[in-house]
Amino acid sequence: MHTNLKFNQVHILRAVACLGVVLNHAKETLWAGHDVFVSYHPIAQWTLPDYIGYNLTKILTVHEQRVFFFFTLSGFFLQHSVRNSFNLSEYARKRFLRLYPAYLLSLVLSGVVLFISFNLLGEAHLASTPTKFAGSLLNQYPHLTNHNFVLTGLFLATDNLFGGGYQLWSMPHEIIFCLLFPLYYQLKRRNRIALLALLVVAFCITHNRYVHAQIFFLAGMLYYNILAKGFTLPFKLPSACYYVAFGVLYIGIHYFSDPAHSHERLASILTLTISFIGLYFFLHREGTLPRPMKWLSEISYSVYLNHVWVLMLYYSVLSYFSSPLIFNGYGPLVSGAALSIGISAVFYAQVEKRIQAYSKQTTPAGTYAATPA
Repeated sequence: MHTNLKFNQVHILRAVACLGVVLNHAKETLWAGHDVFVSYHPIAQWTLPDYIGYNLTKILTVHEQRVFFFFTLSGFFLQHSVRNSFNLSEYARKRFLRLYPAYLLSLVLSGVVLFISFNLLGEAHLASTPTKFAGSLLNQYPHLTNHNFVLTGLFLATDNLFGGGYQLWSMPHEIIFCLLFPLYYQLKRRNRIALLALLVVAFCITHNRYVHAQIFFLAGMLYYNILAKGFTLPFKLPSACYYVAFGVLYIGIHYFSDPAHSHERLASILTLTISFIGLYFFLHREGTLPRPMKWLSEISYSVYLNHVWVLMLYYSVLSYFSSPLIFNGYGPLVSGAALSIGISAVFYAQVEKRIQAYSKQTTPAGTYAATPA
């Protein structure tokens, strides 16, 4: 492994992606949308902050591509975590403890919050509210059943996930990757490349979303293989060039993932490209890792699990004291995102971190100690 690489710096990517997910879901939950916003704030009366705020809400949305970026990072970090040795039984134990107990608890919390939210606001109020999220609460409540809890808990539910945790659609893909990782790990690099090419062809033919997701996980593993062996460009570019490239690629991803001119394959290619460039840049980046970025990266799994139910509860409490149930400013959006991260940090400290400590304490001597991925 190339010893000069700054693996710690890569956490910046996970932190930025995590913040983007939270802000995007906060926008969908706690912002009225373009039409309602303009009806309350006519464009003729906009000031500079209005233009900045409105356009920021527009560029936050890249739909599933941000999750695919996370898949690439997951493949990269998991490959890094077993760089020295690999023990199948210990890997399975650590993956289970890393993912499942926290997932199950967050599922219970999601169900409790959905029950409280629906009964706090009432069916009549929700039905008369012209927002997408109010409609989502109405649609999800009938699926608050024991049967759906079991399906979601076993990663078998594809729609109407228990507790309205729509972000959990990606968990089955993560679990499939974890099951296939031992096979991926045994493959030599040329065979991984061949498998990746086969998956790309299979996706182009079938458009199967499970095949699609595995492309990103496997790409992340390959990126690790390439970069850890010391791949470098023959010339050094200033940091500004990379940031410009990130901006251009992000705009492209935003454009091609927009339903108005959706082109999933092009958006996916750009996501894979920005992932590789981002990993390369931050692995070679000089300087220290900003503490807020390190902290947000550490709690990113807790944020992923819990931010949606926190936003749901915040929406319901605000709506209970505010009628109609429409938020036409940016205050609820920003405060809701901050609250989601704060409560997720508490979940991390009280739940996830304790599970990690237990996992380390019960690791048999002589086996590898995997870093969180």
